[in-house]
Amino acid sequence: RNVDPSPEAITELKGTLQGWKDTVAARCGGNSRLILGLGTSFAAPLLPIINIESGGFHLVGVTSQGKTTILSVAASVSGIKDIPLWRTTTNGLEPLDEILQADAKDVGNIAYMLANGQGKARMKKDLSNRKPKTWQLIVLSSGEVSLGNYMAQAGITQKGGQEVRLPDVPAMPTDAKYGCFETIHELEADRSASAVELGAQFASALEAAVKEHHGTALDAF
Repeated sequence: RNVDPSPEAITELKGTLQGWKDTVAARCGGNSRLILGLGTSFAAPLLPIINIESGGFHLVGVTSQGKTTILSVAASVSGIKDIPLWRTTTNGLEPLDEILQADAKDVGNIAYMLANGQGKARMKKDLSNRKPKTWQLIVLSSGEVSLGNYMAQAGITQKGGQEVRLPDVPAMPTDAKYGCFETIHELEADRSASAVELGAQFASALEAAVKEHHGTALDAF
């Protein structure tokens, strides 16, 4: 079923749950990073129930290997329409793409703010204190450099709390032939293309699938 969201909505329902299972979830089998992405999306709504603090993971790897596709698959669970860049996270927080888009001085503060579950205190027009926004979430972000290395570019030393709250995870599994993917399922039988080309084709197929089917999984969950 398709649901037309309001212009302000950050999520939407599109396609069917079975379509999502067949074209998105099924392709995640055997791919550890895609499973991690799905896991973060399904685990996040459970945090208030079990009262666990926010946290997350930062996927680190070179460009054009499938990191953004992992985020797209994770976002398809809840139907997030647009994955924001790190530079937007001062005021808007969701799955985050490309840490290099953010100011290195802000990265550590953003990591702390995301995991602490509370935004900045602000004043109302009458100068009284506005209650800060709060949340419980699991962050999934990506970038070509680690959180600590990027902060070091600004002369800032990463603190233990930041590393624990948003640990780095290699985007490409050890010995994976297809970038971030260990298996490419239906494309495995294709011997006419290189591993790089096949990985790109698999990523494209997943991106097309999540555009057609998203938001239905979390609704059912």
